[in-house]
Amino acid sequence: MPIYDAFNNLLHIQTNIKADSGEALRQLALCGTGIVCLSDFTQQDIKAGRLVQLFTTTTLKMRV
Repeated sequence: MPIYDAFNNLLHIQTNIKADSGEALRQLALCGTGIVCLSDFTQQDIKAGRLVQLFTTTTLKMRV
């Protein structure tokens, strides 16, 4: 699935692991596996310091 930044630039991301479950991606991030693109349901993890938000001023657009 292509991911674009706020300026409509295509982001080229290489992955070793793919998952389509938000909870699976969250668990991978909590284990330190890498960067994930998650929805706002992870705010508790961010507030608790378990996850760090990298793109605080950018909303990524995903196109199918």
